[in-house]
Amino acid sequence: MSAELNLTEDQKQRIEAAKTPEEKAAVIREAMGALRELSAEQLEAVSGGVWIPPTHEEIDACWDYVQSIMNHYGQDMAEAAAFEMGLIPPKSASSSGYYFEKRRTISECRAFMHREIDGENDELASAYFF
Repeated sequence: MSAELNLTEDQKQRIEAAKTPEEKAAVIREAMGALRELSAEQLEAVSGGVWIPPTHEEIDACWDYVQSIMNHYGQDMAEAAAFEMGLIPPKSASSSGYYFEKRRTISECRAFMHREIDGENDELASAYFF
């Protein structure tokens, strides 16, 4: 997975003109193209909350990608990308305020996912976290 999201000038203008997170997410989805196609199992996992990549390397690659978007394009774009990848729950896209500011940081999300695949989170922690 690339660590950069290279937007065209047209895409940048459409993001600036977007009025809702969903409109911004649509531009991100277009820009991501085939970078992130989910399998049937991953889609099923996302429908129940969030998708947790199966390896530590994939967790880091996903969150590095989201962090690079945060660094270059800002928080709302990073959240839209994380939502489109299934890394944060769908309800965050319609809630007021920033997910990474008001709920969990990127570092907290990354650490939680590492603990989850290591079996270190209990059921209550997993239900509460996102």
